[in-house]
Amino acid sequence: CGTKDDAIIEEAVKRSSFKFMSENSHKFDEHVSKRLRNPAMGLPPDAGSTGSKVRQGSKGSGKVKLPEDIQAALYAKWAPVSLL
Repeated sequence: CGTKDDAIIEEAVKRSSFKFMSENSHKFDEHVSKRLRNPAMGLPPDAGSTGSKVRQGSKGSGKVKLPEDIQAALYAKWAPVSLL
């Protein structure tokens, strides 16, 4: 399994770099799934579609705790339909 083709490996390394991902952040967001999922969740079709999974390029920068009021709102929305 895998490849020994140097050109394919070089391209994979290039496309997995932070530089490539930050220059192409639209390829690493959730716009397709959010457009389809948001209406089923009672959210506006474009809710949450401005963010990207590509962050600042520093370790740990994505570790942010949700504020208590947002946690409570999420729990209130999902508790009736989940096994919480």
